[in-house]
Amino acid sequence: MLPAALFFALFFSVCVAILVWPRRKFRGRGPLRKGRPRVSILVAARNEEATIERCLRALAAQRYPAGRLEILIADDGSTDNTAAVVRAFIADKPQFRLLSVQHRLGTTKGKSNALAHLCRAATTDFFLFTDADMAVGPDWVTGMLAAATPDVGVVTGITTARGNLFGRLQGLDWLLVSTSFACWPTRACPAPASATTCS
Repeated sequence: MLPAALFFALFFSVCVAILVWPRRKFRGRGPLRKGRPRVSILVAARNEEATIERCLRALAAQRYPAGRLEILIADDGSTDNTAAVVRAFIADKPQFRLLSVQHRLGTTKGKSNALAHLCRAATTDFFLFTDADMAVGPDWVTGMLAAATPDVGVVTGITTARGNLFGRLQGLDWLLVSTSFACWPTRACPAPASATTCS
């Protein structure tokens, strides 16, 4: 019990330190991008039968022109009905496409191999990644593009978790790691482009 208490005391102390760490003023997001570029949304899935439809519904509900979206889902050797759930959902949605990962690209394995297949199949200049157990907000694409100004190479959002205590602690851990990564090289914390929710 004492080691766990010490861990959480240290963990939350670091979280607070990151939040109050002196940093230069962040200049905020740039202006909204003119026009609507084509965007590829890439989702790697393995045995996500229980969660993937929620993810796909959130992607279909984006407030972004469906004709400007290319939503690619890679079924990475699922042994459940993930592929069947995806096929049923995307049947009347031409912006969605299901890929079946059958081989490795180079030395990649697991999820990174599925993502490599998705990147190879994507046909746009903007790649947005999300997990199959996530439900992004309706302005996710617009928010990510707004943060992708010409001088920015990578944009990341914040994942918030709902559900049991373990899920919430996992979300807090992810927030700590991503905030540390974003803040310490420049000592400037960018505002999140959007929020993603998992359960």
